[in-house]
Amino acid sequence: MKNTCPKYKSGFTLMELLVTIAVIGVLSSFVIVASTGQIAKARDVQRQSDLNQYRIALENYATKNGGYPVKTTNGGPAWIFLCQFKLQTPISYMTSCPQDPIYSSDNTYWYAYQTENSPSLASNYLLSAHLEKGGYWYVCSNGKAGPIATYPVTADCGF
Repeated sequence: MKNTCPKYKSGFTLMELLVTIAVIGVLSSFVIVASTGQIAKARDVQRQSDLNQYRIALENYATKNGGYPVKTTNGGPAWIFLCQFKLQTPISYMTSCPQDPIYSSDNTYWYAYQTENSPSLASNYLLSAHLEKGGYWYVCSNGKAGPIATYPVTADCGF
């Protein structure tokens, strides 16, 4: 009797390969979506770290000069004011100027710096950063720091 069954060929069919590629594509899309939120959270942590660097530089500046540099306007990129005009010249209180991770021309995210109105040096300051995950992070000269839902005002720092 003759065997009429063809020999079984090893390998994958086209359908099996397509299903495998589709499953890998779906799983990778889940990973990409999940990591997007983590990237924004990492930028928020970077903002908090940057504000801490500014706080340290401001405290060093105040120790040397008897007060904090005065900036009376609300808004505007604080890192430009603090770095270019006060904290890097003539004595360097910072080795580099931290800048918001996604600072853009529309000024959605930036570091704000406020002081009380003073003709020369201020005795209080408020540093803040807009967070991507909602709200703001603020640091005050009186030691208060943390998240806040609305834009912080000088009253949050006691001046």
